[in-house]
Amino acid sequence: MDITKIKQKLNEHNAQKQAKDSGGQKGDNLFWKPKPGTQRVRIVPSPHNPDYPGTELFFYYEFGKPMLAPVSFGLPDPIVKFCNSLKAEKGEKEVVSNNWKVANKLSAKKRVFVPIIVRGVDNQPDTGPFYWGIAPSYYDEILAIMADEDYGDISDFERGRDLTVEYTLPVKDGAYPETTIRPRGNPSVTTDDADLFDRIKSIKNITEVYKCPTEQELSDALRAYVSGGSEEPAQPEVEVKNTAAVNSVKDEFSEKFKDVFAPSTPPEPSTDDLPF
Repeated sequence: MDITKIKQKLNEHNAQKQAKDSGGQKGDNLFWKPKPGTQRVRIVPSPHNPDYPGTELFFYYEFGKPMLAPVSFGLPDPIVKFCNSLKAEKGEKEVVSNNWKVANKLSAKKRVFVPIIVRGVDNQPDTGPFYWGIAPSYYDEILAIMADEDYGDISDFERGRDLTVEYTLPVKDGAYPETTIRPRGNPSVTTDDADLFDRIKSIKNITEVYKCPTEQELSDALRAYVSGGSEEPAQPEVEVKNTAAVNSVKDEFSEKFKDVFAPSTPPEPSTDDLPF
């Protein structure tokens, strides 16, 4: 037997296992999440959005499953219209305050998707590319690093820098995990692996991964929510303790904001079967 080929096969299997542990298998999953502890990643230029290190999208989390918001692309959005109507309502101070709480709860939340590769450990090859979905606050940290003249374009193929990502699980109930992002000290080449380089260049556009719902689909989701037919949100991000305010808005919704359900353009049939 050829021991060299056996070692090569072992390295391939270890790389696949590492990719799986990192949040996705090569070719099967575009997304990466940090594991508890420290790991190194490299932001890579996106062929679809070359001017920025990440793509900003907005999602709704209050309608049973995450839904991509059309406002991400400047398209008509009945939920935005509804939230604006709530905020525009005049009345007693408590009513206005409750309306704003409900509007903020329902509003789309920003998520930023940054293309990266994950550095291998223990002589294992790098994996990726993946999309790393981060909160706007972490994206601002990355932008601040890139705006610093000492670092510059850390995604540059020849003179960029890796990032050290430290992920810490919460120690108290109700707390959130913490992520620390630090640039590495020395510039480096992104990769000398031709196959990985080709995969970076051909990474799928994140806007093609998520299906944008039609106005009618969003109107139906909003109608189900205000009538009490929605499931519990998968990822609630805003807690509204005053549930009476929500119920009050639901009771008055149909008559006061019925025009929200009228789409500005006829909805187009969806043919995208990608899972959300």
